[in-house]
Amino acid sequence: MHRDKCRRVFRVLIAVGLLAWTGLSRTATGADATDAQGEVDSARRDALLSQAQDCELRNDYADAERLLRKAAKFPADERVSAEILVRRGDCFMKRGKEHRAYELYKKAIEQYSLYIPFEGVVERLRAVAERFASGEASWFGVKERDMAIEIYELIIAKASSAKQAPADTLRLAQLQTEGDQKLEAVQTYRDLMKRYPKAPEVPEARLDLARLLLDLAKGGDGDGALARQAQHELDLYLQAFPDHSRRAEAETWEAVANERQANALYRLGEFYLRPSHSSVGAARRYLHDVVREYPSAMSADLAKITLARLDQKGIQEPEEAGQPQAAPVAAGVGHAAVVPPPIRPPDKDLTPEKAAPPRPAKTLQAADQVEKWLLPLEDLSEDTGEKAK
Repeated sequence: MHRDKCRRVFRVLIAVGLLAWTGLSRTATGADATDAQGEVDSARRDALLSQAQDCELRNDYADAERLLRKAAKFPADERVSAEILVRRGDCFMKRGKEHRAYELYKKAIEQYSLYIPFEGVVERLRAVAERFASGEASWFGVKERDMAIEIYELIIAKASSAKQAPADTLRLAQLQTEGDQKLEAVQTYRDLMKRYPKAPEVPEARLDLARLLLDLAKGGDGDGALARQAQHELDLYLQAFPDHSRRAEAETWEAVANERQANALYRLGEFYLRPSHSSVGAARRYLHDVVREYPSAMSADLAKITLARLDQKGIQEPEEAGQPQAAPVAAGVGHAAVVPPPIRPPDKDLTPEKAAPPRPAKTLQAADQVEKWLLPLEDLSEDTGEKAK
C-alpha cells in the first residue's frame, strides 16, 4: 500500500513538472515571436527612412514624404516619431505647401518638444509665417496675415524665453498693426516693453506704438487720451534714445501729436463760443491753453485770432460785464453748488392790464381727421424774438 501511494505521488509530480515546462516553453515562444516581429518592423521602418533620404537627396520630396508617412505607421520611440514629423514638414515646405508644413511643425513642437531640434523647428515656423505674410504661400499672392499672426503667437507661447523672443513679439505687433487687429497690437507692444525692457527692440516698439496710437486717434479720440498716450511714448523715446536711427521720425510724429492735442483744445474753445453752449470764460481758458502749451502749432495761431476777435468785440461773461452774481450756497448744503436761475423782469407789453386773455383749449373730436401726430419743435436754445402762437 505504501509503495503504491508513493508511485501515485511520483506520477503527480511528474505530470505537474511536465505542465509547468510546457507553459514556460509556450511563453518563451510567444516572447520570441513578439521580439522577432518588432525587429522586422524596425528593419522595414529603417529601410523606408533610408529610401526617403535617397529621395530627399534627389529633390524628390513628394516620394520622400510618401515613404516617411509609411514609416510613421510602424511603432517607434518618441525620438524617431519626432524626426519623421519634422522631415515630413520639410518635404511639404520644399514643395511649397506651407499649410501642411505648418500643421506638422506645430504637432512636432507641441507633442515632441524634448525630442526635436527646438531652435531649428522655431526657425522653420518663422519662415512659414513670413511666407504667409508676404503672400508667397498663396497662388495669387494674397497676404495671409491671420495665419502669420497665429504662427508667431505659437512661437511666443512656446519660446517666450528664447533669445529671439523680443524680435518675435515686435514682428507679431507689426503684423497685427498691418491687419485688422490694431487694439491687439497696442497690447503686444506694451507686453514687449514690459517683459523685455532692455531689449534692443524696445525703441522700435515705443515709436511704432506712438504712431499706432496717433492713427487710432484719427478715428475719434474723445477727450484726447490717445494723443496724450502717444505724446508720452514719444517723450520717453526721445529722452531714452537720443542717438537712435529713427529720431528724426520721432520728432516729426511729436509735432503731429502736439498739433492733434492743440486742435482738440481749440475745438473745445470753439464749442463754448456757440450760442447753444455759450461760456466765454471757458472758451477763453481753452484758447489760452492752446497758445501757452502748444505755441508752435497751427491751432495756436487760430486761437490767437479768436482771442483777438473776442477782445475787439468786448465779449465777456455775464459776471465780468457787471451783472449781479448768484448768491453763494451755504456750506454743508451739498457737494454740488446750486445756482438759482436769474430773475427776468416782466416785459412792458405783458403787464396784467394789457396781457391778452388765454385762449380756450381746443379738444380734438372724432370727426377731426388728424394726419400728423408729431409736430416739429423749435430750437429753444436761441431767442428768435417771436412769441409762441
